[in-house]
Amino acid sequence: MASLPTAAVQPTNFMKKHLFTLAAVLTGSVLLSVGTYAQTVSEIVSKHIAALGGQDALKAFKSAKYTQSTIAPGQTIDATATVIFDKAARINMNMMGNDITVVTKGETGWVKQGSDAPRDIPAAQLKIVTDNMMLPGLELATASAKGEKIDLKGKETVDGQSVYALTTTVQGQPATVYIDPTTYLITGRKGKVSAMGQTIDASIAYDDYRKAGALTLPYRAKTEAMGQAATVKLTAFEANPSVDESIFEKPKQ
Repeated sequence: MASLPTAAVQPTNFMKKHLFTLAAVLTGSVLLSVGTYAQTVSEIVSKHIAALGGQDALKAFKSAKYTQSTIAPGQTIDATATVIFDKAARINMNMMGNDITVVTKGETGWVKQGSDAPRDIPAAQLKIVTDNMMLPGLELATASAKGEKIDLKGKETVDGQSVYALTTTVQGQPATVYIDPTTYLITGRKGKVSAMGQTIDASIAYDDYRKAGALTLPYRAKTEAMGQAATVKLTAFEANPSVDESIFEKPKQ
């Protein structure tokens, strides 16, 4: 193997004299680069929260009542949900002609189908139910509020659109969240989700953003998991309604 001429590897007087300056400049460039990258993550999250309606609006968002329709192959599921965030939730749905009620309150929950007696929800299933109570479009804001680590992967092209890709934890599972660089709203996410007693890969695309009280939320979500697709449409929304908490109580036998 040929070697470089000795003169080529010997430091010149100029390099010796300015070695400290060169090192400082190079180190500063690296630190500036790292700082800019970290600041970019912070800026994206801040602009995203502002696009949702702002930090004050999120903090003031304590409860919600909404109706939605889930359209899946061979069936449509209509549901009404009443939620007091981090406290209790009740979902009334009709699935294939069957009326089903699911309620969670703190660390307990119950489910009732038709005229059957209510049954307690096992602890393992209860966590899945409560995790899924998070409204769409709030994943990144929720992760930020919980202090979850958020990293910027960079820009990616998803469905022909250039978006910011950020990784974080959503509902206890690793996820990639995509942010529109113009609106700073979430266009979708992909990652692991808990469903049907197992952890599966799923992707969700959001669109049709509208005002929901003081917030801006997607009124349509398209999900794909295990080769199946479904569309969830928000049909009515009320922010911070007055909630009679007796609706969360389990009916007496």
